[in-house]
Amino acid sequence: MELEEILSERFTTEERAQAWSKTSEIVRMYSDDMVKRLNAEIDTLLGYAGLFSAILTAFNVESYTLLQPSQPDPTLLALERISAQLGSFLVLPPHVNSTQPPFQQSEAVFAPAGLSTPTPLWAVWLNILWFSSLFCSLAAASIGMIIKQWLREYDSGVSGTSRRTTRLRQRRLNSLAKWRVPELVAALP
Repeated sequence: MELEEILSERFTTEERAQAWSKTSEIVRMYSDDMVKRLNAEIDTLLGYAGLFSAILTAFNVESYTLLQPSQPDPTLLALERISAQLGSFLVLPPHVNSTQPPFQQSEAVFAPAGLSTPTPLWAVWLNILWFSSLFCSLAAASIGMIIKQWLREYDSGVSGTSRRTTRLRQRRLNSLAKWRVPELVAALP
């Protein structure tokens, strides 16, 4: 005998309808509560991730400049060149000669290739950490948005308390459990 036949022998149609109605209400309440709770958690996560990413971006902009090779101050270069010229004067009466070529303004703007300092290793690691944390924050926000879309689809087309709706709601609830959506939400940083 099938389950339907056994139930029809033991319970009246009214009792079965009442049982389905109660079951449907329990599944609906549990499902709606779970979706509401997960949506609230994701909303909190998205707010935090947005704020964290905005602040982190400001730090990234400032620390990224540390990766650029530092150029010497043009005024310092001009003073060094003038000092070199003054130190190279050769006095032979009646003439005063300098062995250094005259100072050109363009030489002070562009530093010679050997004068730029290499990027410090700590600046490279600092930027790696800043950009990695920005990537993780944006990845968590993206996953949160995908889960919110899943939850919106989960809720669509499941209104009422009919057998069909209850079965559909339970199948979707089983699928969320199979895909471990609540665990995914809890695991997001």
